[in-house]
Amino acid sequence: MSEIKRVPREINEAFDRAKRRLDGGIARLPEILNMLLCVLSSVPRAYICIDGLDEFPAEHRPKLLRALGEVIEDLPRTRLYLTGRPDIQDEVERCFTGGVQVRHIEPPKEDIEGYLRMRLALDKHPDAMDEDLRVDIIRIVPKATSEMYVLKPVMSKKKRRRL
Repeated sequence: MSEIKRVPREINEAFDRAKRRLDGGIARLPEILNMLLCVLSSVPRAYICIDGLDEFPAEHRPKLLRALGEVIEDLPRTRLYLTGRPDIQDEVERCFTGGVQVRHIEPPKEDIEGYLRMRLALDKHPDAMDEDLRVDIIRIVPKATSEMYVLKPVMSKKKRRRL
């Protein structure tokens, strides 16, 4: 497996510029995209996984998806995986001209119950709820957990032919 031996000069320069900014050093999307392209172009294969895309602010998702689309179009050896609830699938498909491969995932009910029990055991205020509420949480939350999807955008046919 290949790894990056040093931080590319462009990234060091971008961080130096960000430190001098008055807005707290927040990098802009074009800068972040350039840094990402710089780093990813130096490795033979890369994987980007963004979990919970549906939780990302809806008003900013189109910009993010367009930027990620540029990455996979410019660097065809980069694979992109997104997870999210079904309501964002159409939005993702609109942003990727090559299409999207979709895989439905659903955690086993026992895993969700185990996670809830673990979190309830770590509650800093255990006396704030009674046993009936605990039982209701473990009974109701797994039923209310909605479906999730793994969305894998693919590059357009035009770009694939150039490889």
